[in-house]
Amino acid sequence: MSCNMMSYVEIYQPSYFLLENVAGFLEHHIVSRSTTSSGNVVTIKFGMVKFVARALIALGSEFFIQIFSPIFILPFFSFLPQRYQVRYRLLQAGQYGVPQSRSRVIFWGAKRGLILPDFPIPVYAFPRGPTRVTLPTEGKLEPVTRSKNPEEFHHFAPLKAITVDDAASDLVCTKTHPTEWLTKSLILSRCPLNGSLSSTSFNSC
Repeated sequence: MSCNMMSYVEIYQPSYFLLENVAGFLEHHIVSRSTTSSGNVVTIKFGMVKFVARALIALGSEFFIQIFSPIFILPFFSFLPQRYQVRYRLLQAGQYGVPQSRSRVIFWGAKRGLILPDFPIPVYAFPRGPTRVTLPTEGKLEPVTRSKNPEEFHHFAPLKAITVDDAASDLVCTKTHPTEWLTKSLILSRCPLNGSLSSTSFNSC
């Protein structure tokens, strides 16, 4: 999956791109088939994150050119993908208007020379706030927050969190097909009355 995502970037060479994966992607390590002199198996923590980030950064570099096009370095240099600058974060979708707790790893990239935007700050005060991730270097991958203090973060935001009821409040169950859900706009378009969705107008549809 990760290789497929990067292949699209390599082929289409977009100015900007966004790659998304599940939160468990951070825990996807790369295990070497070889062992050390002491017999220990080599494990690269955050292996897939490192693989994706470094591959995107190296796209179009002399390293890739010499490997994949050792004979045609000069003639084809201008046609090879440009290098990318990449950053990633673990975001909580509920903080951006999704009525569900759903953490996702987001890779945000731009070609060299372009401004790499920051991740958007949370808009909705979702109950389950941001998560700080511990890196293999013992450093911290700080969550995106509205806090002005880099040492502390919170999940406060100007808008209340979207609930399932908010997201599905415009859905009604039809009388003839109780298991079929239609939007109000579709039902009203079939009604002879253009007023509010009263019980009288609903029954006449």
